[in-house]
Amino acid sequence: MDRRMYGRMTLAIIISVLFLPNLFAATVYANAGPPKSVEDGDAVFFLPVKHEFIEIVSEDLVYDIKVTGEEEAYADITATYEMRNTSQEDVSTLVAFVANNPSTKAQVRVDGASVQVLGSKTMPWNISGKEVYVGDLLSRHWDNVGSWVEYGAWEPTFEEILRFASTGERTGDTNAGYDLEISMFKLDFAAGSTHTLEVTYSEKAAVIKERKGYSYVNPTAEFYYFLEPARYWKDFADLTVTVNVPAHIRIQTSLEGFQRKGNTYVAHFNELPPQNLRILAPLDPTTIVDIMKSVLAWVCAGMAVVLLISRILRRRGQAS
Repeated sequence: MDRRMYGRMTLAIIISVLFLPNLFAATVYANAGPPKSVEDGDAVFFLPVKHEFIEIVSEDLVYDIKVTGEEEAYADITATYEMRNTSQEDVSTLVAFVANNPSTKAQVRVDGASVQVLGSKTMPWNISGKEVYVGDLLSRHWDNVGSWVEYGAWEPTFEEILRFASTGERTGDTNAGYDLEISMFKLDFAAGSTHTLEVTYSEKAAVIKERKGYSYVNPTAEFYYFLEPARYWKDFADLTVTVNVPAHIRIQTSLEGFQRKGNTYVAHFNELPPQNLRILAPLDPTTIVDIMKSVLAWVCAGMAVVLLISRILRRRGQAS
C-alpha cells in the first residue's frame, strides 16, 4: 500500500471515529433519529431507521431553472416541509439533507430562524463508462441501487449515502461525475408541536448529450432531487413540486402528473412517489445544419491528413 492510499484510509478512519459519532451522539443516545449507530469491529457507521414520532405533513419543492449558456444551466431550489411531532414527549432528532451537485451550501431555517449545519460531506456518484442516452436516464429506480444496471445507470440509496458519510466506503463507481453533499443538522420538537423546515441551495446542472456518429448532440441539463430519504420519517404526505423554466424550455421528468401553465410546471402527490425526481431540460436541440457542420469538419480533417501523407510519399519517391 503506498503512502497516499494509506493517508486517505487514515483520514477516513479519523473522520468516522472522531467527527461523525460525536455529530450523531445526541440522536443515537435518545434512539429518536433516522440514523442508527452500527459497530463492526473498529469501524463505526450509520444506517437510516424509520422515525417513531416525526412525520412530514407536507412538502413544497420549488425548482427555479436558469439557462446561462448553450450548455450551461442551474436551478435555485427551495424545499419547505411541515413537520409534526406525534409524541406526547419532547423529541430531538438529527436530519441528514442530501443535495445533488450543489453550487452553494445548503441554508437551513426552522420557522424563519437560521439553523446551524453541524457538518457536511461530499460524495461523488453516478456515472458509467458506457454511452448513456437521455431516455434511459428516466428509468432509474430505488431498487437498482448500488449496482450497475443496463447503460450503467446507478443511484445510491440513503443507506449507502449515510454509510459513505460515516466511513468513506462506497460502491466502486470509478468515473464519478456528480457530487452529493450531505448536510447534518439537529431539530428539536416540543410534545405535539409542528414546525416549518426550509432548506435552500443552488444546483449546477449536469449536461448530457446523445452520441450520433462522430458527434455529440442535443445538450440536455439534468437535475436530480433525492426523495427516498423521506421514507424514513414516520409518515409522509402531500408533496407539491413546482418547476419554473425559461419560456423556450420544455422538460421531461421521472415522475408523471406535471401540468404546464405559462412558464411553470406543477405536480401534486398525495404520498411519497416510488422514484426520485429527475428533471431533463433540453438546452439547444441539434439541427441537421449542426450535424452537417460537424461532419464537414471531420471530412476536412481527413482530407488534410490524406493530402499530407500523399505529399510525404511523393517526396520520398522523388528522392529515390
